[in-house]
Amino acid sequence: KLYEYFSTGKYIIFSGVSDIYNALKKFDNYNTVEYENTNKIVSYIKKYIQSKNFRKISLKNKRLIQSHFIREKCINKFIDSFN
Repeated sequence: KLYEYFSTGKYIIFSGVSDIYNALKKFDNYNTVEYENTNKIVSYIKKYIQSKNFRKISLKNKRLIQSHFIREKCINKFIDSFN
């Protein structure tokens, strides 16, 4: 699901327990917040909205998802490798 969010290019605030943190380093336009710390999450959301950066779209994230995580494109690359 997280890759679906990154594919929009929109800013993401991630708070979770997962091995995904290493994979997140490939992307930009996101931040991580301590899991289940509601006060920190709310505080960060308010701070970010005030910064006016929440409308920024990451073309890098959109391109990264399109080239590496879209199943149809990955399958086409695989098939082309046989030619």
